Amino acid sequence: HVLFTQTILHPWKTIDRGGGKSTSGEVTLRASIGQPAVRKMTYIDTGDVLESGFLPGVRLRSGVFMTREILFANGWNLISVPLSPDDFRTTALFPSAISSAFGFDNGYNVKDTLENGVGYWLKFSGEQSGTVSGSSVTSDTIEVNTRWNLIGALAYPILSTDVTAIPPLTITSNIFGYDGGYFTADTLQPGKGYWVKVSQAGKVVLKAGSLLLNSTQPLTGKSKRLATSFSPSRTTEDGLSNLTLADADGKRALLYFSSMQSDIEVERYELPPPPPSGVFDVRFATQHSVAIPDAKKTGEQTFTIHISGAKFPIEIVWENSANAELSIDGKIVSLAQSGKTQISNATEEGNASIKLKLNPPSTTELPKEFALMQNYPNPFNPATVIRYALPAVGQHSILSYNVTLKIYNTLGQEIATLVDEIQEAGYKSVTWDASGITSGLYFFRIIVTGDKDNSQKFTRVNKMMLLR
Repeated sequence: HVLFTQTILHPWKTIDRGGGKSTSGEVTLRASIGQPAVRKMTYIDTGDVLESGFLPGVRLRSGVFMTREILFANGWNLISVPLSPDDFRTTALFPSAISSAFGFDNGYNVKDTLENGVGYWLKFSGEQSGTVSGSSVTSDTIEVNTRWNLIGALAYPILSTDVTAIPPLTITSNIFGYDGGYFTADTLQPGKGYWVKVSQAGKVVLKAGSLLLNSTQPLTGKSKRLATSFSPSRTTEDGLSNLTLADADGKRALLYFSSMQSDIEVERYELPPPPPSGVFDVRFATQHSVAIPDAKKTGEQTFTIHISGAKFPIEIVWENSANAELSIDGKIVSLAQSGKTQISNATEEGNASIKLKLNPPSTTELPKEFALMQNYPNPFNPATVIRYALPAVGQHSILSYNVTLKIYNTLGQEIATLVDEIQEAGYKSVTWDASGITSGLYFFRIIVTGDKDNSQKFTRVNKMMLLR
C-alpha cells in the first residue's frame, strides 16, 4: 500500500456574473489512480456520514455572483463576509464603518483585511444598510481554537444545528449573536458574526440548504432575531427569576437567578468573552448570565453584576422573587414583589457594578406548584436530564403522588418509561440514556395523579431533539 498526500489546485474562475446558473458545469476531482477525491466523509468510530461530497478544508463557492444587502444597527455590530468579493479590505467592504474591524484570537486585534468564515466587531453611526458583492459561499470549513471563537456566516441563512463539528472536536455552547446584547441564535444570517465555544482546536463545518429565504431581502440580526427553538424562556425552562436591564439607548439584557440550591447546569449560561470597550454588555462577574447559590455554602451569597458600554440611566425590572435583593450604591432593593428601579450614574470607571444577594431557603422547602422543565442538554447525544417539581399543598404538609414519565416518538409510540412509581413532593430529576435510539424529535410526558384518590393533578408534554 502506498500512502500519499495530494494537493488539488482549482484553476477555474467563475465567469458567470449574471446571478444565474454557473457556466462552469460540474467538476469531479480525481486522484492519479482514478478514484474520486470528493466522497462521503464517514466517522470511523460511529459510522455517521457528515456530508456526501464533503472535502475537508474546502470552501465551496457556487457559480452565482450576487449582492447582499445587510442592515447594521447603530453602534457596534458583529459582522462577517458572506460572499467572496474581489477586495477583502475592511474599507472596501464596509466604507461607512466608523471603527477598525476587531477579530478575536484569544484576545481582540485589529484586522485591515477580512476573511470568509470569521466574525468581526465593527461600529456604525446610526442604523443603515450596506452591500457586499461576490460569488456566493454555500459551505465552509472553519478553523477554530479551543474555547470561544468568532465565526462568520454563509451567503444564505442556515440553522444553528447546521454548524457541525468534526470529531474529536465538539461544540460546547449555544451559538450567540449580538443585537445590543448577546442572544442565543437559532439562525445564522448572512453578513452577521457569531460566537461559538468548542472543546479543542479543530474544524467546524457550515453548509447551506436547510433554510431558504428570499435572497434579495435585507438581512439583519434585529429583524430576523428569533428565539432558538431549543432554548425557550429560561424562566419557564428552569424555574428561574429574571432581571431585565435596559439603558437609555434601549439596549437590553436579561440575567437569570434563583435562590434555590439547584442542579441547573450553570455552564450552559456561560456568555462569550466580553466585547471591546464601549460595547453594551451585562453579565455576572462569573461570566455567566445566571446566578445560583453554591449548595456547599450556607447563608447569604452575593453575585456582582458588571454593566459596561451603557448609556445612563439604566432601568432594572424584575418579577417577584422571594429571598433575593439588589444592592445599588449601598441601597438595598427587595425583589420580593415585582417592580423596577434605576441606576442614575456610572462609576468612576465609566461602567456600573451592582450586587445581587440571594438567601437560599432551607433544604426542606418544597415546590409551590407543579412543573416539567425542559430537558438539558437539548439537543443531546446520547443522554439528557429531565427535571420536574411536585408541590406540597399547605405550608407543612408533604403529599405523595402517582407519577409516570414516558418518552414517545413523533408517531405517538412509547419509546421508554422513565418513572412509574409513587413519589413524595419535592424537586426531582431523571436521566434518559438514548443509546441505540435513532436521531430525531421525541416527546416526554408526565402524568401526576393523587396517591389516595387517583384524581389527575398535573400533565404536561415537552419535546426534545436527539442528534447523532
